[in-house]
Amino acid sequence: MTSTIAPGQYRLTTLQVYNWGTFNGLHTVDVARAGFLIFGPSGSGKSTLIDAVSTILGSPGRHRFNAAATESGKKSGRDLVTYCRGAWQKEHDADLDDVTRSFLRPGPMWSGVGLHFSDGDSGEITAPVSYTHLRAHETGRN
Repeated sequence: MTSTIAPGQYRLTTLQVYNWGTFNGLHTVDVARAGFLIFGPSGSGKSTLIDAVSTILGSPGRHRFNAAATESGKKSGRDLVTYCRGAWQKEHDADLDDVTRSFLRPGPMWSGVGLHFSDGDSGEITAPVSYTHLRAHETGRN
């Protein structure tokens, strides 16, 4: 008898994000083959990690970020730019008399997401995606 759960079935084993949302630098999350639960207080990064997975598994150009928060019909305000730049706060800009965002990474930079899958035996697949942002003048205003 084998201890492998669903032998031959590929399952997510590792999620890696680099400069994604408020996760600066490289962060690796190991995913147990038997199951995994993401929990934490509001603002801890749960949706950010799920949205990282959806950038690879979802349809290109049709990302629906922070879907749980948009069920009420409100727009989430999250997009590739806000995740790559690390938007973390909205504030009023008195000079512009407008609401602007604060970014952790305002200058030229790149972000990446990687998913690693295993079949529990010898099969391995890695699905990476990276985004490069060279425009340092982007304000991210709504």
